[in-house]
Amino acid sequence: AILLVGQFKAWLTAEMAIPSILKHIVRPLGGPNVDIFIHAEAMSTLVSKEELRSMIERTVPAENLRAIVIRQAQAGALAIPAAAQDWVVKPGVFNAALLQFYGNRELFGLVTGEERRIGSRYSHVFRMRPDSVWLQDWPSWDRLQTLVPPGSIAGPGWQDVWGPQFDTFWVASREMAWNVFFTMASVFDLPIHPDEVYAVLGCDSEKRKPSC
Repeated sequence: AILLVGQFKAWLTAEMAIPSILKHIVRPLGGPNVDIFIHAEAMSTLVSKEELRSMIERTVPAENLRAIVIRQAQAGALAIPAAAQDWVVKPGVFNAALLQFYGNRELFGLVTGEERRIGSRYSHVFRMRPDSVWLQDWPSWDRLQTLVPPGSIAGPGWQDVWGPQFDTFWVASREMAWNVFFTMASVFDLPIHPDEVYAVLGCDSEKRKPSC
């Protein structure tokens, strides 16, 4: 399952980012076997919710598209959804990161709903941005099982303090996806201490296991 979360930037997203994801991520991983869940923000001065939905449906194949959630945002403002307020537990919260986390959390609920509907679980859950362009093929599904085995997480910088805040790309094995996409409130809190992340993920912060 791929969770595509963030602001959809008309030309960049439609003409470059989504085509690159389909070519370099979806196709190597099995094409129709990859499901895409989208959480998008429509900037009211740039594009309407209707125009955004139409763009998504034109660019993402129906065989892959499983859900679209669109929130209306105001240009220059980052409104925190009321349902996310309880997650603000520290001073200095970075609103943009909170919105990203909230989007992932909301989509993960739809992922579990889809799993109940089809009667099976996804092997991995990816977090991607709609403004990131991929230039090389992701390894095949078989290779993914070796790179990100059960109980593991991967992504740039996960071994240090900034890893969870690097919001361009993550991939979690399904066993870890609940912690990564639903319960890790530390994702949007600044400053963040590595021990907090390891505690949420159930890892030994001293040993810093590769699977973390």
